Amino acid sequence: TGNSGAADITVYGACKNTLISGNDCTSSNDIGIYANAISSSLGKMRILGNYVANHTRHGIITGYDTYNSMGVIVDGNNVVDCLSTGIYVQSNEAAVATQTRGIIVSNNVVDSCSGAGGNNVDLAGGIVAIGQGGAIITGNTILNTGRTSAGVDRDGFTSPVTAVTQSVAIRANGEDNIGGKVIITNNTINKSIGYGIKIYKNVPNLLIANNHIYEAENLALFFNLTDSADIKYQKIINNVIDVGTSDGGGITYIADTDN
Repeated sequence: TGNSGAADITVYGACKNTLISGNDCTSSNDIGIYANAISSSLGKMRILGNYVANHTRHGIITGYDTYNSMGVIVDGNNVVDCLSTGIYVQSNEAAVATQTRGIIVSNNVVDSCSGAGGNNVDLAGGIVAIGQGGAIITGNTILNTGRTSAGVDRDGFTSPVTAVTQSVAIRANGEDNIGGKVIITNNTINKSIGYGIKIYKNVPNLLIANNHIYEAENLALFFNLTDSADIKYQKIINNVIDVGTSDGGGITYIADTDN
């Protein structure tokens, strides 16, 4: 462990085989649980059954900036009222050649997160996966994205972007030459003031299936793949979209015509 000045729990360094479980993280620190390696050696970590609330940035982070988190399980946590991201997972592209275990984010409840993330709209979400190592996002419940738990819309982004257009319940952002597969299945999304699921940039190997998306006020599913090297291996099947009383749409798919 290291300096925990900006987080309730910090695991920082060459960390493996770590369990973070059963904690209540409810301070006003930037971050609830912060797990980050200073090399490509953060792995076999389990973040299970924690209650994380009221943080000014992220609820749970594994991997950050250029560092790597692979073989990490984030399961059964309850994350509430975190202003930027509920659960943020990142894998470093440099480690993909040697570490391909990916990240599993499963069975979490993420309630009333996102909507006040400064000018970094790529981190505005309930669950955000960034990088190239692959991720499985399954069985999660994401509620009230972009709002407080009292139901008030947040709009804390730097002008001209707004929380209304940028908050996303589940977001996957790829980088060049993404190596891992992204699987998003069996999640329930109820009320997002932006998107339900947004896939951005280079995510060629993708499965989105059996998700239920209710009242996403911008779009239920939005794919912006203009930077993708290959879009041949994508399946979008058996998802249920219900716009309810919102003015949101269904699916928008934008791709590079050369691929």
